[in-house]
Amino acid sequence: MEFIKSEYNIDMIDNYNNFKHMYFAADHTYLQAWAPVGSAEARLVVSKNNLSKYKNYDYKKWENQFAYFSLMRSFGYFDIFMNELQKHNTQYDGCFDCMLEISILISYIHNYNGKKIDLMNISKDKLKKLLDNKTIKELIKLRGEMDDILFYPFDQKCPFHGHLNEPPKNLQLKMK
Repeated sequence: MEFIKSEYNIDMIDNYNNFKHMYFAADHTYLQAWAPVGSAEARLVVSKNNLSKYKNYDYKKWENQFAYFSLMRSFGYFDIFMNELQKHNTQYDGCFDCMLEISILISYIHNYNGKKIDLMNISKDKLKKLLDNKTIKELIKLRGEMDDILFYPFDQKCPFHGHLNEPPKNLQLKMK
């Protein structure tokens, strides 16, 4: 630990005592679709330029942000694609994970076909317009290919899936 402290100016003991965690400075942080309930897991994308840069992440702040996200993920209704997909009898509903997966797959399909889609900088309306009939057919085909290799059924990925076909009514939260 002294080597890390002297060579990299990282005091792991002090960081631990102050709820900090030293890690690569991320260029982007992506939420993960189908993460377990209560998970604080994300995907950090680090550029080559940032491989030698570190950031002190406050893990209490990180956990609090994911607690809020978990609440929204559990009860939020994300209907951006629902009208079009319901016409095609897909297994998708209005849960966060479906919305995120569809967004990622739409981006993949369009990028594969030569259109660059930057999910970080696209409006909800523009993303919605990318879901045309051709894309829906490719999406359903890709979803089927994914189902063939996944270890669990699509409808068992999260406990909320299949229950969010309309905005929740009479939502009550009990705080301890």
